[in-house]
Amino acid sequence: MNRLLLEGKSVIVTGASEGIGYAISELFVEEGANVLMISRRADVLQKAADEINAKGLPGRAVAMQGDVTDETLADRAFERAIKEFGDVDILVNNAGAGDTSAIETTTNDQWDFMINLNLRGPFMLCRKAAQHFIPKNEGVIVNVSSINGLKPGNGVAYTSSKGALNTLTRNMAIRFAGTGIRVNALCPGLTESAASRAFVADKAVSAGGNSMRKYANHYINQSFDGMIPARDMAYGALFLACDMSRCMTGQNLVIEKGRYFN
Repeated sequence: MNRLLLEGKSVIVTGASEGIGYAISELFVEEGANVLMISRRADVLQKAADEINAKGLPGRAVAMQGDVTDETLADRAFERAIKEFGDVDILVNNAGAGDTSAIETTTNDQWDFMINLNLRGPFMLCRKAAQHFIPKNEGVIVNVSSINGLKPGNGVAYTSSKGALNTLTRNMAIRFAGTGIRVNALCPGLTESAASRAFVADKAVSAGGNSMRKYANHYINQSFDGMIPARDMAYGALFLACDMSRCMTGQNLVIEKGRYFN
């Protein structure tokens, strides 16, 4: 009999209504976890949780509307997860957004939006997770970053936020080195989702800005076409969350189909 990789674990996943967040939530429930799914769009989120629960999987999903830029969310998320499941074992910071604007046409508002959503939001949830994990000397954090946090070929605000998220991940890993708390980053390439399709449409151009695409494409292997299925990203998150990676912390797990080998 195969053992479920996350049996009895309690997980918080942000940005969980679609794309990578939904795929992670679904796979984790399949592996026996109870998952608190968080997203800003309450109706879409509840439908997503209902779809997962309707499959009769070993774990279960609970929907909670919330915005990671809200300073009250971290406390409320952990309180809700503990009320529903009894504890929190794993945090997956997945909520985020993309941008393609080059520095000369990036506005202060664009910069602030990306930093608040992609960096400040995860920071507040990581801080709460640290406070919860330290007393029991156990816990896992998976920060969903981006290949662009390592090879910054897209918008300056977006890539800066993801690069900083990778540094935050390593800083926490150093803080918790030698303990039972692990922190790693998942760095996806272009992944199938509605958000990714909008990203590919390149709003920087349509908004009158200057897109980094025409500069960065020279450094990307264009022979790899198509987006990566979100399920493949979920497998990476599962590896980082379960005991298979129990000796791994402070690392960036890159899943990007070889497009950035150049």
